[in-house]
Amino acid sequence: MKKLIEKVFSIQGIRFLFVGGLNTLVGYGIYALLVYLNVNYLVANTISTIIGVAHSYLWNRYFTFKSKQKALKEITKFVSVYIASYLIGMCTLFIFKDKLNISPYIAGLINLVITTLISYFCHKYISFRDGNMNTKKIVKYFKEIIEPGKIEWILFLIIFTVSFLIFKFPDIDTTTTNGIHFIDLLLKGEPYKLYEVAYKGGTMITYDFPIFIIFGIWNFPLLIYQNITHLDWNSTFFGILWAKIILIPFLFGSAYFLNKISEFLIEKSEDRKMLKYLFLTSPLLIMTICQFAGYDIISVFFTLIGIYYYLKNDTKKFILFFSIAITLKLFALFIFLPLMLLKEKNIIKIGLYHFFAILPFAIAKSIYYNAPYYKISMDSFNEGMFNRLIYSSIPLQDVGAVSIFFVFYILVCVICYILSKNYYKKYCITICFIVYSIFELFVLQHPQWYIINVPYLAFIIVNNHKYINIKLLFETIYEMSVLSIYYISFTHVFNPRILMNDMLIGVLTNHTSNYTFKNLIEANHISNLLPIFSSISIVCIILIIYLTFNDNKKIEDKKEINRGLIWLRAFSIIPFMLVIIISFFVK
Repeated sequence: MKKLIEKVFSIQGIRFLFVGGLNTLVGYGIYALLVYLNVNYLVANTISTIIGVAHSYLWNRYFTFKSKQKALKEITKFVSVYIASYLIGMCTLFIFKDKLNISPYIAGLINLVITTLISYFCHKYISFRDGNMNTKKIVKYFKEIIEPGKIEWILFLIIFTVSFLIFKFPDIDTTTTNGIHFIDLLLKGEPYKLYEVAYKGGTMITYDFPIFIIFGIWNFPLLIYQNITHLDWNSTFFGILWAKIILIPFLFGSAYFLNKISEFLIEKSEDRKMLKYLFLTSPLLIMTICQFAGYDIISVFFTLIGIYYYLKNDTKKFILFFSIAITLKLFALFIFLPLMLLKEKNIIKIGLYHFFAILPFAIAKSIYYNAPYYKISMDSFNEGMFNRLIYSSIPLQDVGAVSIFFVFYILVCVICYILSKNYYKKYCITICFIVYSIFELFVLQHPQWYIINVPYLAFIIVNNHKYINIKLLFETIYEMSVLSIYYISFTHVFNPRILMNDMLIGVLTNHTSNYTFKNLIEANHISNLLPIFSSISIVCIILIIYLTFNDNKKIEDKKEINRGLIWLRAFSIIPFMLVIIISFFVK
């Protein structure tokens, strides 16, 4: 136990967090006490800061950074950092409390997080800087990275865990409840009533029943809980958390098989580690998993398993896992045909393989085809999906319109058939990326769907170090543009009321919010920015595709990834999170 403690505290960041925790008890405790005693919150913040500075200096000098510099010089730099941190903190505290009407207790807590981050990096590189550390070394630290280190993984875990615990989307209620209904009806021998029970219960099921096998098995403990306590599963935070955690094994399972796929195509182990990191830290992935509870990750998981066996040249398992993915969500079908055409040139075999891949989907449809309320639940959704596929069309006289998506999709299929089968391993991931990119560009999207291209986009960046930093920069801009589009367009999704009331912050503060961004967006005509963000996202994807195949030596090409870009990408989700968190406390 002693060795474990020593090992944990050998990490400087852990020591800083420990000292920060102590300082929080001292500083925030004094701040909260003075506010409770009716001292002005700004005066309270000043007093707590002065006491906190003295407390923090001693701990950080002798414990965190173990500095051996001259105390007087060090204290000057230490106090200077705290003055800067204090001034920034006072500004943010004033904005949170007076402008956004956030509770002074919550405002102080948010402010503490901001100033702690500022303090750590300033103290590390200014106050307690090693004599051998200089600006050039700091610049070099952020200049290049071979593989993600501990600090990058810790950063990911913090952002992901916080996002996962504080956000919730109502889809969780619908899918979990219907998953419980399915397993309950199955045990009673009445699974045929699933769509009827859901419809009469006020929800519309838009999935075929196979996915509810997964939901039912996972949420079986919640069924037992309900039967024993006679309480709804979503009456507690832990019930909601259990329902949401179903995404985690499929997420990390996807990362595992993405790594297994990369073993066929990427030589360097550090590049494979970077691939996993870029996949897991994708802002779009974190938004989909943590904020939106996107169940498309389940389909992504089975699709990646299918591609793994495709590269292993195991056709039976390739078809098997793709058939599961297609049954859960049809998106996997879009890449199944090009991959088959890339590898197999016998049209009869391709047709036969397609038959077996689609067969489970057709069986699932036929089983419930005449079930009560099945058609009512599914028909409008199926019609809406078709309209989305032909959303981007070119009108033609006498013909009607030509779908741009299907034009490019057919073109990709023809190219795959023309290419020699000897290149099927080399181009398989690139083909998946191009197909799903065409899907994103020319099909009317739903926020959850962007996750299907995240693993292939990460692969395209890492697989070839050619223009790697430029591709990474375009990918970051692309993801931020897409997030901006969805925060503006889907105000019924991205707003504090439905994302946080039942989750950690709402539970801890006993606070609810009915605030939405809709009025704010309409009043300030923010939706006028949508064409700009859409254009930026399209240009970025096109440029990434161009750079993937381009060999123009006039373009600057650095082979090592810039660590600053990795950090920029990881932090790019934070402003979108803070917008919701701050507005949650707006009165």
